[in-house]
Amino acid sequence: MEQGVLAFLDRDKSKIYAYEIELQIFAPTRNNATLPSLLGRDILNQWRVVIDFPRRIFECMPRTWSFRINSKP
Repeated sequence: MEQGVLAFLDRDKSKIYAYEIELQIFAPTRNNATLPSLLGRDILNQWRVVIDFPRRIFECMPRTWSFRINSKP
């Protein structure tokens, strides 16, 4: 296991929401080289997520995070 930081910039690019997470990193092989990485439920469960297909809306807002940084001085 490796320690990692997963970070997201908000819509107006004023804040960065970050999560300290443990990652299991596998060596690339012929079998896993084309597999996409997935955002896990351990992170998504900490967000408010709205998906409204008829109105073409997809919104995510973190409810909790490990740390938050102002990205604009």
